Amino acid sequence: MLKKSWIPLLLAFAVLLAILGSPMASDSPDGLERTAKDSGFIARAKEGKGPFREYSFPGISQAKASTALSGLTGTLLAFMTVFLLATLLKRKTPSPKSGDPTRPSEGKSS
Repeated sequence: MLKKSWIPLLLAFAVLLAILGSPMASDSPDGLERTAKDSGFIARAKEGKGPFREYSFPGISQAKASTALSGLTGTLLAFMTVFLLATLLKRKTPSPKSGDPTRPSEGKSS
């Protein structure tokens, strides 16, 4: 189980990686884009609308800054989604009873 004290450190690492790593990503098509191209529906995909089309942030003209900002935003949205789901699922999971043999005893080290 991951200790809660590690969560901010791991989030900071993910944010740093998203900001510094996304501008260095390859300009070559990714797997999904390559499949769309090979299957002949890439034109329809390019017509679509979305907030982070082509891994860029709307309103930012500098390409590397725009890519970094979209990477940051995606990382934070993914973290918030997982954190929210974990919080909701944890509330619905019943806590183990004190006499439960599957629960480690408090105060004893293994």
